[in-house]
Amino acid sequence: DRQLNHLSLARSKRDAYSHLVKQSRLPCDASRRTVMPSCDVAKYYSLPRLRVSPTSQVFSTQLRCRMFGIVDEKTDKSVLYVWSELSARCGSSAICSMFHRYINSRIYRWERPCSLVFQFDNCPGQNKNQNVMRFFAYLLLLFPNNLESIQVNFMIPGHTKFSPDRHFAFARNSLRDVQIESPSRLEELLAAHVSSVASQWLEEISRLRYGAFADWNTFLGSTIDGNISGLRDLFTMSLSR
Repeated sequence: DRQLNHLSLARSKRDAYSHLVKQSRLPCDASRRTVMPSCDVAKYYSLPRLRVSPTSQVFSTQLRCRMFGIVDEKTDKSVLYVWSELSARCGSSAICSMFHRYINSRIYRWERPCSLVFQFDNCPGQNKNQNVMRFFAYLLLLFPNNLESIQVNFMIPGHTKFSPDRHFAFARNSLRDVQIESPSRLEELLAAHVSSVASQWLEEISRLRYGAFADWNTFLGSTIDGNISGLRDLFTMSLSR
């Protein structure tokens, strides 16, 4: 019974996600628009990645590079942020820094007022935590004339693939059998791919360095009061002014 209930919930969440994607691609009226970004973190890249694997005498440990993708479901195009573990760990502060960068560069292009509908996986260390929820509340205060509401949807554990996974697969296929010596080389290869077949799905590639990440956890903890009780058991949340 427990497995059947889980499968039923997974199916209903998948149907809801598919419905939201279809709704986001419909023509919108002039007074209101819903923007639906789907977001996920890809499995890390270990660099350097060489055609001939070196022995442990050459590299005692490899540098891990992460990739965070945000897909605008209306256009089905993504923005990829790439950074190394030397710049920031993959936690809620890093996720908030990339969200701030993404929204701040696009919000004035969107019709006003707009509603944001985020789709995430269910990872508590990166997405499903109090700091990210405080960040969304802060966005409503930061852009009172641009944002009307924010809805956050989480895929259930063991969910099927969604748009960011498909775009990560495109990125990995473009890097297959390619020698990558450093994070800057990884950025170059992905940027070169933007001007080729990737232009169909990739809008922007950006490599983030140390200065691009802020300590959002400390700032939000002192700015936004309150916690959402039972957050781990919730799969849909709405915030509005």
